[in-house]
Amino acid sequence: MNKPGYIILAPEIDNSRLFKRQAPQSSSAIKAGAVVCAALLTVVLLLGYVTLRRRQKGQFQAEAQARIETTKSVPPMAQIKENEARLKGPEAVISGMVSNISSEKLEDLVLEVELRKRSSGGTEIRQVKVTPTTLNPGEDGRYSFKIVSRDWASSTILRLHSRSRQTDLAFVSIVGEKRPTERLPQNTKVVTVPRPKSSEDGFINSPDDPVVIK
Repeated sequence: MNKPGYIILAPEIDNSRLFKRQAPQSSSAIKAGAVVCAALLTVVLLLGYVTLRRRQKGQFQAEAQARIETTKSVPPMAQIKENEARLKGPEAVISGMVSNISSEKLEDLVLEVELRKRSSGGTEIRQVKVTPTTLNPGEDGRYSFKIVSRDWASSTILRLHSRSRQTDLAFVSIVGEKRPTERLPQNTKVVTVPRPKSSEDGFINSPDDPVVIK
């Protein structure tokens, strides 16, 4: 006689709970990996930008030095008088005079001026026209432009360019007009105000101080 058989059933495992528990760990790992990749990409971009800026700066300095050496090897065709900067309120006026000391006509003249920033030390190049733009031998022209004095520390003339000739002209630079000294207005009056006498000894040990009344 056959004995009744028994079937042993294995307990059911809810796999959904396992996946639910593992999901946050997987999501956190993905987020962490994304943050690391973004940080690495940012570092690579910054390094590339810094390298490119250094390369461009070095190339520009090399070109500027080459232009200076070229202009030194030929006789100067112009003389530039650089005036001291004059302050007018928050602005500074950069001006000077360009003289044609050659025997040729100089046409369509433009100055290239380098400005150096006061805060970062960086530079900016500006082109300034000479007025009049055409100078016959022995004639003079002038240039002038304004900058915000608190933003810029200095200015340097890099080159004198003739657009009609498509070339740089050799020049010599000398000191021009000095900045005039500031004076008090003519209607300013100086009045001496006496100090009160001391109650102890009855005289004043120091001289009176003048007071400016505008």
